[in-house]
Amino acid sequence: MIRSVYRRYTQDIRLAHALCLCALLLLPLQGRAEESLESLLQQLAAQGQIQIAGETIYDLPVTQSIYAGEHYTAAWTNPIALNELSAAIYEAEREGMNPDDYHQRQVQGLLDGTLVLDSSARDLLLTDALVRLTYHYAFGKVDPKEYVSSWNFDRKLPQIDPVEWAQRVVSNGGILSGLEQLKPTGPMYKQLVGALEKYRKIAAAGGWPTVDPGPTLHPGDSGPRVIQLRQRLLVEGDLAAGENTQSPLFDDGLKRATVRFQRRQHLDADGVVGKKTLAALNVPVERRIGQIRVNLERSRVLQDIPGTAVVVDIAGFEVSMYRDGQRLLRSRAQVGRPFRSTPTFRDRITYIEFNPTWTVPPTILKKDTLPAIKRDPGYLQSKNMQVLTREGKVVDPS
Repeated sequence: MIRSVYRRYTQDIRLAHALCLCALLLLPLQGRAEESLESLLQQLAAQGQIQIAGETIYDLPVTQSIYAGEHYTAAWTNPIALNELSAAIYEAEREGMNPDDYHQRQVQGLLDGTLVLDSSARDLLLTDALVRLTYHYAFGKVDPKEYVSSWNFDRKLPQIDPVEWAQRVVSNGGILSGLEQLKPTGPMYKQLVGALEKYRKIAAAGGWPTVDPGPTLHPGDSGPRVIQLRQRLLVEGDLAAGENTQSPLFDDGLKRATVRFQRRQHLDADGVVGKKTLAALNVPVERRIGQIRVNLERSRVLQDIPGTAVVVDIAGFEVSMYRDGQRLLRSRAQVGRPFRSTPTFRDRITYIEFNPTWTVPPTILKKDTLPAIKRDPGYLQSKNMQVLTREGKVVDPS
């Protein structure tokens, strides 16, 4: 049920642009005469959206069901619930979510008394914030099917009736513990949350210095760019805090720090600062924060992957095998180019072939391999490839 509601929610978001002119005609509820919850919800159902304290509230079936099940009585009568919701929104921001999606400013205003709403509008605003939090923790904010046609990772909320759950955590207290049940449980999620906190602190302190462009830096080199490299690697902890940050010499300690950075970035760990390593060093901390937030969102979307699985990280060119949540094997993977991308899907492995020969797929053969052979007669030999007849005989490429 909740999945279909989520799809309806995303459809309503897309309709928001088309309805923007209508939204201008909606009077804000703050300052109106007291309205019953039932009439307010009827208005919401008829219009598809209403404005409360400057926030758009969309008509979600689960919201209607929450109040219908309680005969349209106020849900947020427990004084603890508002404090818990505010804390939950803060926690969501700590985990990379956008607090504005959950009416943080309005919730804080209700909490400190700077915002006054009639009881029906207040109740509906808080319920909408909780419903959105629930969706985003359970399924993620972004619907992957809008971007990946082959996506088949549909999932359901196990053993939870969303209406009963919302009624219970609001009336009895327990919003924080209730939302905790919906979060990813694997260690990677917690590590990403910790990394986000670390990089936000780095950003608040001014970020990290850049390394000026120039020729490749090798161990043994000396100069002001080496000092910049030391100071850059110190910020993320690749260079130990006790190391000299003012020495212009590229010594063994700096090489080890460079190798640590390269391994974290999935670069060739040769301890040499070439173009790729320099580019990675000079990525702003704000972009790294954005990448961590994207990966946190991905973790929420993919949180029901079983503990025993083979996972291909397309962006990282890496395949990993897990058993009971522990990684047993990690290896490089060959993936498609952006314009011939590797499909994203989920399925059961029925067999594995070890050490297979690799036959060039037709598309790669036509668009990549044959043009490369025409340009370079030694291409096949350099790639350790052979041309075989149907009978399996090796053909002389010359």
